[in-house]
Amino acid sequence: MKKYYILILLLSVSFFAKAQDLLITGVVDATLTGGTPKAVELYVLNDIADLSTYAIGSANNGDGSDGEEFFLSGSATMGDFIYIASEQPNFNTFFGFDPSFIDGAANINGDDAIELFNNGMVIDVFGDINVDGNGEDWEYQDGWAYRISGTTADGSTFMLDNWSFSGVDELDGASDNITATTPFPIGTYSTVAPILISFDTTLTEVSEDNGVATIAVSISEPADATVDVVVIYTNDLGSSFTLDTPTLSFTTGGSTTQNVTITLTDNANGNQDYLVAIALENLTGAEEGDNLNHTVYVIDNELQAPTATNVLGMAFETSLEIAGAEIVTHDAASNRLFVSNAENATVEVLDFSDPLTMSVISSVDMSPFGAEVTSVNAFNGAVAVAVKAADQGNGQVVFIDTDGNVLSNVEVGSLPDMVIFTPDGTTVLVANEGEPNDDYTIDPEGSISVIDVSGGIETLEQANVTSLTFNAFDADQAMLEAAGVRIFGPGASVSQDLEPEFITVTENSAIAYVSLQENNAYAIIDLTIPSITAVESWGVKDHSLEENALDVSNRLDFVFMSTWNIVGMYQPDAIANYTVNGTNYLVIANEGDARDYDGFSEESRTNDLTLDPTAYPNADIIQIDENLGRLNVTTATGDTDGDGDIDIIHAYGGRSFSIVNADTRAIVYDSQNILERIIKEDPVYGAIFNATNDHCKFKID
Repeated sequence: MKKYYILILLLSVSFFAKAQDLLITGVVDATLTGGTPKAVELYVLNDIADLSTYAIGSANNGDGSDGEEFFLSGSATMGDFIYIASEQPNFNTFFGFDPSFIDGAANINGDDAIELFNNGMVIDVFGDINVDGNGEDWEYQDGWAYRISGTTADGSTFMLDNWSFSGVDELDGASDNITATTPFPIGTYSTVAPILISFDTTLTEVSEDNGVATIAVSISEPADATVDVVVIYTNDLGSSFTLDTPTLSFTTGGSTTQNVTITLTDNANGNQDYLVAIALENLTGAEEGDNLNHTVYVIDNELQAPTATNVLGMAFETSLEIAGAEIVTHDAASNRLFVSNAENATVEVLDFSDPLTMSVISSVDMSPFGAEVTSVNAFNGAVAVAVKAADQGNGQVVFIDTDGNVLSNVEVGSLPDMVIFTPDGTTVLVANEGEPNDDYTIDPEGSISVIDVSGGIETLEQANVTSLTFNAFDADQAMLEAAGVRIFGPGASVSQDLEPEFITVTENSAIAYVSLQENNAYAIIDLTIPSITAVESWGVKDHSLEENALDVSNRLDFVFMSTWNIVGMYQPDAIANYTVNGTNYLVIANEGDARDYDGFSEESRTNDLTLDPTAYPNADIIQIDENLGRLNVTTATGDTDGDGDIDIIHAYGGRSFSIVNADTRAIVYDSQNILERIIKEDPVYGAIFNATNDHCKFKID
């Protein structure tokens, strides 16, 4: 009985060996008319006298195997490539020759698997036949997949690591394979695995006082080979490093790993961190491996945050939870707090007579006046409440007393976002933001409502409301844009695009300054008229200067404070003002903000931008996730010559606060990168440097 088992086993081994005379080496889904050519490449391992025992089948959309759909014919010689295409004309146009066979089994859509059969048995497979490839690692929609040389047939179990991929949509717009950005490597499979040289890792972090950075380079097997090591990019502002090993030589029988060393200068002063990107080039005796580029991040070892000279006299004592709480105002006469509650269109009235035992006195329902309370401000026993409508319609300002009784109400502009009494109490100002709806089909004008309350709040009428619009600036769009004011909403006029956000009023109640955050600008209002007299840009912050170094990626597990060829738009939300020796100053908190709607979004990651090749010759380096790739930036600003690419990257905010001379309109102080450095060097908060409200960890995967 054992002899029969041995005979069956020998027959199986013999059949399996014979079956491996053919294997799948490539699949392609190109993009000419009709989504073709689509094709399968096979490689002949040994002479095959009769191909009719071989067949292919396409497993479409994860619906399982369709079995043998197309049988080959004729014979083949070892080293031949066989091409089965969905049709001939476009295959010839794309590759320059006719396919070996034409059949619908090759009509693959970039998410379909392919099986190769011999005498009805699956001997090789590309893709998972029971899985729709859409979104999978092996998807090749409008692209290709190719077997790695030296790997063997997969049998009936797909081996992802045996394949390389173009990436999805890489053949979009290609008219032929030769000129494609990522051409299909047609007819390049070899049974011999290539000798490869590669960096062992993609990055190194090193402190400048380490003296040297050591980077390992490996060859896949000992062989006589050389490779040059070159610096392809650095943002080092001085002569802070030296590449010690510009060439590496490997030998047959020698080590498979050698080291590149970079000598580092330990500067005694606080400097920016810098990077050195190196690459492997001019290989002889070997081929390119996976990692041809490596980035060394050199961290300055001096502490740079200022040393605190005193301690803020603040201590947390107690809190009161109010869901939806946003804006708080205090009335000194009643010693009550009034809190806007955005969740249920109410104003919460709190007893603040003993701050340690705060309690809710009442909840004032504002729903009869609109959909959401956006702002509150108290003055001398009266509270102004801004209430926005359910849509982009005009809102209301409702006046209540300290017990929550409604005294009067007036209509104001679209989406009132802030309300404030002037210091003399005679006027209430409202910033009507006028944001568009989500699909950007309605875009109201931004405006400022000026409410004269000098005659009494209880007798207030609509005639006491003056609406200040930006209509007078509509004809000045080109001039405003040239000065740095961002006007970029689709089809928007100046008056539609400007969005008042926050107001501060001078001590004499004569001048108001209004932040226009998304526009990176502010408006000046002469309240004695009243009239909007000017719209000014805040300007931009140059992050190529060492004092403005910043950390731009949450994909590193360390803070990297460095300079980049980008600018930051100050875009403050809250602003305030004060006077010293007769000069008025504005204090601005440079938060930054983007327009991000379903109908229009300016927001992008840097790695998705098309960068001007002259301005950014090393775009492939700076756009990786560990460098600038993850930084949120705008697509609406930065194309200075109008040719469709970005000439200067604009990021949101300044990561600082600034002081502006209100008369000269010049920034007289900026905190530069101090806020980031304080957090970085703090023994507690440094550990959550990159934490956000939804990612409470240092490195975001």
